[in-house]
Amino acid sequence: MTRPSTLNLWAAETRKLLTRSSARLGLVLAIAVGVLGPMLLRFFSDTEFELNGAPTAMATFLFPRAEHDATGGQFVTLRLRNQLLFPLLLMWLAAASCAGEYRSGTLREDLLRPVSRSQVLLAKWGALLSWIALSLALSWVVSAATGALLFGLEGHWLALISGYGSSLASDAMLAALTLLVALICRSVPGTLVGMFLAWVVGVLSGFALNVASALLSVDHEPARWIEALNPWLPNQAAFAWIGCAPSEAWVGPHFGSIALTTAVCLFLGAWIFRRLDVP
Repeated sequence: MTRPSTLNLWAAETRKLLTRSSARLGLVLAIAVGVLGPMLLRFFSDTEFELNGAPTAMATFLFPRAEHDATGGQFVTLRLRNQLLFPLLLMWLAAASCAGEYRSGTLREDLLRPVSRSQVLLAKWGALLSWIALSLALSWVVSAATGALLFGLEGHWLALISGYGSSLASDAMLAALTLLVALICRSVPGTLVGMFLAWVVGVLSGFALNVASALLSVDHEPARWIEALNPWLPNQAAFAWIGCAPSEAWVGPHFGSIALTTAVCLFLGAWIFRRLDVP
């Protein structure tokens, strides 16, 4: 029997993932969000209200980091995509591809092939990565075309392309973390609850670091350590894509955190998977 390569497994897992109705729904939503972002920016740019006695465009209030141009529409699309719906959908797909298959018994079929379990896990993560890349590409192409029609071609195109690329990296981290939690919990509902608890821990950790930094003097050495540690938290790194906005700056530790968290999650996931009794 020919030993399949990791790339062949990746392709097979990607095809299997794309047969799921939730994955296809996500791609349709990616197109819809691509149209919606620039249209919302255009609509609210023409709507004004009084703020502190001065007329202010509603778009400036709702989307403060977005420029009123074609790439501003792309930024609004990216923000709408990354706020809640797509992270939840990604966690659902990751949980279903691992814990769901464990419960249904189909994971055993993957292990009947002459491949290592680490290869199977990497193939599942790669399939999720392919879906993420496809959904981002659809959102960007549609939002870029819609934005160009509504605003013209002016804007910070390279910065926004970098933003979509950084979103791919942060989503890859989320997929790796979800697979790790799925291997621990071994059920889809348990995985989603575990991810919620991980988010709570991340928020509380950030809050504790902010409180500790506020209590210490700015010139105090531990305060500088705490301030440097905060952007390394995974829940902070998940918003690395915000650096593509013209009014923001890229934060280097965010990308270090993404790389480190992804590598650790895949390593631990492979270690657990090798010792897992799959029925």
